[in-house]
Amino acid sequence: MSSRLLEVLEETVSRKTNLGLSLQVLYNRKDWSIENAALAYSDGTSEASLTMTVGLRSRIMSSFPRFATESGSFRPCDIPALVPVVVLIANRPHGLFEGRLVCMDSTSVELEFVGTGTEKSSSLKILAIAVNHFMTCWEQWVQILLGTLARDPQVGSWKIDWYELLAGESGFVTMPWFPEVPLTDRALALDRIVTASRALLNSVLKKRFERHELVEELVNWLESLKPLPQVLRAEVFAEQEEV
Repeated sequence: MSSRLLEVLEETVSRKTNLGLSLQVLYNRKDWSIENAALAYSDGTSEASLTMTVGLRSRIMSSFPRFATESGSFRPCDIPALVPVVVLIANRPHGLFEGRLVCMDSTSVELEFVGTGTEKSSSLKILAIAVNHFMTCWEQWVQILLGTLARDPQVGSWKIDWYELLAGESGFVTMPWFPEVPLTDRALALDRIVTASRALLNSVLKKRFERHELVEELVNWLESLKPLPQVLRAEVFAEQEEV
């Protein structure tokens, strides 16, 4: 994939492609969508940089109907992608110059990567490798987190759609096919995803990163997470809207 990204960056330099659209094709996933991207590069220089904004699930779903606006710095529907990206930002892998979260009504991630050329590799090639490594790790850790939930001894047998459950806990109207989940079960489900998230954080982060400001903010939010008093399905929401 990094070789394809290198082709995209080289084509962008020659003004033949839209970088944002090309990155969407390469890296958009169920958990996130690349909103924009910009490449800074000049011939004859030893450094190239790429900045991009990535919207998480709350951003992707921002136009969907909602029955409640959840308070707090983060949104439950973002957890599968949010926890891994916080790990990555805290660890700051090679090539990541800066990473930060923008949390308002929805959550997006702003990333800046830098590639410095060497005698053997161009700055664009090194940049492409760094970006691809980051996005690949991000996707892999999402799957690890979801896999942990699928094997969970308390909720794994439920075969629940975690995306739909977390959307409901974020105040989004759930789909008609998604069953009504009792409050006690939703509380248990949230507790297990918090446990799985903490396990991922503890297994990947080195001790010196556990006190990273963003990590501490995420952990504090996770530990205070409670289910909403009520979650509305589409047909119930429609009936209330008619009234």
